[in-house]
This record gives sequence, structure tokens and C-alpha cells, in this order.
Amino acid sequence: MKNKIILSVLVLFFTFCFIVLYKGLNNSNIYVPETKIEKTLIKFNSTDFYSGNKISSDQIFVGSEYYVLNIWASWCVPCREEHPILMELKKNEHLKVVGMNYKDTKKNAKIFLEELGNPYDKIIFDRK
Repeated sequence: MKNKIILSVLVLFFTFCFIVLYKGLNNSNIYVPETKIEKTLIKFNSTDFYSGNKISSDQIFVGSEYYVLNIWASWCVPCREEHPILMELKKNEHLKVVGMNYKDTKKNAKIFLEELGNPYDKIIFDRK
């Protein structure tokens, strides 16, 4: 009788584990951002990183040039990993790289740029 109870508990346990693992394998948790090709950028206002002056997106994104808007912060680990790629993008004369420093202090952001280099043609600051 004792062996049947142990066997039943083991079967229930392994069945439960199998169901949990099976459900977990079928649910993808890989984030794939929405591709926004040829979409119009909404107008926004921000602050110039170095001067502190108010600046509009119309003043930053001018004409039909190609832009990369990168949101970064000194505390952001993935930002450090992608920084060498941005430094390579800076070498492309047909592309403007605009950085938005997000929820950061200017002191830490400047240290980050001094340490790793500045790949941005323009930097705006967003404390919010």
C-alpha cells in the first residue's frame, strides 16, 4: 500500500513538472520590437544636453537625411554593450546618430561619454 502511494505521488509530481515545462517551452518570452520603417516621427520638445536650451524635434531631424535615435543612460548595461556599434555608425557620413540621455545625471552621462567616446551628432536630455 505504501509503495502505491509513493508511486502515485511520483507520477503526479512528474506529470506536473512535464506540464509546467511544456507550457514554458511553448510561450516565447523573446522581445521583438515593432519595426517602424518610413513612419513619421511625432513632434516633441526636449533639452539640449550641453547648452540646456529647449529644442524641438523639428530642429533635430531636418530634411530627408537618415537618423538613428538611440536612447541611452550611464547606468544602462545594454547601452555599454551597444556603444561600440554606435561608434562604428558614426563613421557613416550618410547617417546622423542622435542620442537621448534618459533618466540620468549630466555628470554621470559626461563620464560615460568621456570613457567610451561620443558617437552622437546631437544629444538631448530627458530627465522624465
